[in-house]
Amino acid sequence: MNLKPITIHLRIKDLRKDQLLTQEALADTLGISRQSIIALESGKYLPSLPLAMQMAEVFSLTISELIAEDSSQIAENSSQNIEQDQHAISDCISWPRVNLKKVENVLVMQANLAGYNEKEIDVEVGNYKVQIKGKIKPDVDLPTYYLREITAASFDRVVNLPLTVIPSRSTANFENGILTVKMPILKHKVRKLKVN
Repeated sequence: MNLKPITIHLRIKDLRKDQLLTQEALADTLGISRQSIIALESGKYLPSLPLAMQMAEVFSLTISELIAEDSSQIAENSSQNIEQDQHAISDCISWPRVNLKKVENVLVMQANLAGYNEKEIDVEVGNYKVQIKGKIKPDVDLPTYYLREITAASFDRVVNLPLTVIPSRSTANFENGILTVKMPILKHKVRKLKVN
């Protein structure tokens, strides 16, 4: 028995435009990135059930009413923005991108956060993970962009650490659009036991 794959497309782009919402404003309302909205609107990414329920609530619809009747509603997006959408999908999975390296006895994590300022970024360090959050307000009066490749949206990312660090001695610095978090590595003491 061969089952044909089911393709589901959502009406998010049309619904958003009907309510005069920008991608940034909708992303901020839903607590996701603008790249996620791009991927959702193009049909390259399907939301989780909780996110679908949240979107239905935003547009005052049922989940079934979010689904497009046919794929023609998103055809223009799919044909024009395939490359952009592929990048958006990978960005949805883990954004912002980070580098994590060991320098002597310190773990150093760097994140490229161009478009943000230090007041919009929160960093929490635990023994085994780092959580970075960005909360940015959407533009109220959007200027006319002729090219817009640098955007900023709210995000929340947790990075699991390969080594145990000391949160109380960790530091965070934001300079030239780069967030640098330095975390001293905890040295584990070994105790030899006498077997009785």
